[in-house]
Amino acid sequence: MFLNLKDMYIVYYTTGKYEDFTIVSAFVTDDKNKAANWVLKFNRILDKWTDYYYEDKSKYMQTMIEEIIYFKEVGKAYFEEIELR
Repeated sequence: MFLNLKDMYIVYYTTGKYEDFTIVSAFVTDDKNKAANWVLKFNRILDKWTDYYYEDKSKYMQTMIEEIIYFKEVGKAYFEEIELR
């Protein structure tokens, strides 16, 4: 008897650089479009806020934007296919 296994996708984003590089898992889904759309939206918002922060970095030095982008060094989001075991 064969199991009908669906493709599964893990969606994640990265934080940190070099020694403190970390992969943060967001969710797992069997819907490739949902994973791709979430990654696109996450990266679009990240780009927007990063640009906004760097326009006038000194103005936002003591704000949550600085904490999220600068100190935590949030990176891009990705998704990849995984297999069930």
